[in-house]
Amino acid sequence: DDVQLHLEQYRNSCMVEFIPESHRRDKELFDFFNAVFPGQVKRAEVLLNATKLTKLIAERQTYIEKYEELYAQHFHANQRYRRKMDNLQQEDVGVCSYV
Repeated sequence: DDVQLHLEQYRNSCMVEFIPESHRRDKELFDFFNAVFPGQVKRAEVLLNATKLTKLIAERQTYIEKYEELYAQHFHANQRYRRKMDNLQQEDVGVCSYV
């Protein structure tokens, strides 16, 4: 029964924080606790709190969009400038006479 399994897991679970880098994989964590509590550990899982990472990814996306908008504005302003310069150069071609 799934409910019974979840209830048993809940009752027999503990949360460990500040795990050393060397033990931040399921197997290494299991091996450590199995050495401390031989035969008593059924499973060990490393769960990551990705809240901060999610916020950083969203912030990064915001900066990317701002950069793209500024780049597009700069690119189009540069194109307008070049067209104006091309038009001025074409208008300057002609014959000048002095009296």
